[in-house]
Amino acid sequence: MDKKTVKKIIILIIILFFLFFFYIIGRSNSHKADKATFPMYSSPKNFGDDDLLKKAKVKKKWNRLGKSTISEGVAEFPALFVSNNTPYIAYIDHANHFKVSVKKYNGSDWDYVGDKTLSTDEAYYLSLFVDNNTPYIAYADKANNYSLTVKVFDNNKWDTLSNPKLSKGKTSDISLCVFNNVPYIAFIEKNEKTELKVMKFVHNDWVSLGIDPVHKGSIRFTSLKIESGIPYIAYVDESDYKLIVKRFDGIYWNSVGSEISEGTASYPSLQILNNTPYIAFVDHVLFSRPVKSANITETKVKKFNGENWILVGTDPLCFEKTNFTTIQFYKNKLFATYINTDNENELTIKLLIKNKWITINRYKLSTGPQINNARNVSFAIQNDSPYVAFIDKLNDYKITALKYDDPSKELP
Repeated sequence: MDKKTVKKIIILIIILFFLFFFYIIGRSNSHKADKATFPMYSSPKNFGDDDLLKKAKVKKKWNRLGKSTISEGVAEFPALFVSNNTPYIAYIDHANHFKVSVKKYNGSDWDYVGDKTLSTDEAYYLSLFVDNNTPYIAYADKANNYSLTVKVFDNNKWDTLSNPKLSKGKTSDISLCVFNNVPYIAFIEKNEKTELKVMKFVHNDWVSLGIDPVHKGSIRFTSLKIESGIPYIAYVDESDYKLIVKRFDGIYWNSVGSEISEGTASYPSLQILNNTPYIAFVDHVLFSRPVKSANITETKVKKFNGENWILVGTDPLCFEKTNFTTIQFYKNKLFATYINTDNENELTIKLLIKNKWITINRYKLSTGPQINNARNVSFAIQNDSPYVAFIDKLNDYKITALKYDDPSKELP
């Protein structure tokens, strides 16, 4: 091969090298530009909302609440509540003999509300409600054979609202609400038989709502809400694992519609807006009992239109396997959150805009909350800021609390 031919080949190789180099650089810059333009939304233009395009460019992030861990040891049942911009959290702490503790956030760290622990002995299940910065707590106390205990923090101490009329057997699946300074509580009581009961505290006494219990037989997943003084409750009937919603008319508990779920249901979250019930739940569409054998799962939000339960949004909330489903209204805006167990336990927060579920944020919980334990994640929202508390595997199973800071001041 002569020198001229060799020279031509070398020049050609150099040209091809530079062409390939600039091609790679161009692809890399294009990919970076796409990511920078749409950090959270895969295709915002599909939603037809210019505001969403602006919001998508705003840098938002999760910030840890507190300088230190919330619980001293391994924790269970974190219950998060935000009242007047102050986050409160209740939990069971293994380092404190499995007793109940309640803390509130002071802006930089967490302080105990009252004594370090407030249960007499080990506790199981709990529910927290904070009414205008007055915390109420309910839990099953081992010292009383796991019967129900309810307390309120008043005059810098925890006062007991319980009495023998509240529960006689072991209690579980507790749901606590306060309306007009009146505490309401739903719970499953297991004595000689299993019953779902709802009671309220008036004139220093607990009064049963309804001539009969809300439900007789095995159930799970209670969710109690009060709207304009009217109690509503959602639960799953374990005889067929179907979702049931009932409304109290002053004498009886009446079913609100029927056939809410197509298959077996789990993790219901009930909310009421303008006397319209909304329910979020996991629907195991193709199933055979028990629920674990389901092979198609959809997470849905439905509302009752006076005759039927209809889907909220043009599509289900999620087509993948989820747990810890929660919905909440804030300024008439409907937020939903869940853990996507098909995607590395990813926490997803969505907002309903123009009948479409828009993803506000995703956060991968490397913590891996226990799939079969809904008490391990708690969600709240106030002033357009989502809060989440969860059991943190990477933090020795202690509690981590996060706040989603949005520099745009308002979510879409």
